[in-house]
Amino acid sequence: MQNDTLFCKDQAKMAANSAERQAGAFLLGATIIGTPVAYEMEKTKQREVFAECMTAKGYTVFPADDDPNKT
Repeated sequence: MQNDTLFCKDQAKMAANSAERQAGAFLLGATIIGTPVAYEMEKTKQREVFAECMTAKGYTVFPADDDPNKT
């Protein structure tokens, strides 16, 4: 499981840091208002790719704010 997690984290970072995404983040980051937007876009992409990768490997991924132990 640890290897799968590390692999999927690496995939997520590579997807979020592609050349075209970096160019868009740079343009958004050129303004004070755009910086938080660029950061959130990067994190959203990382979460999306990580969840897809782990699901493809047979794991269940819960969003950070969902508690699977809630009744």
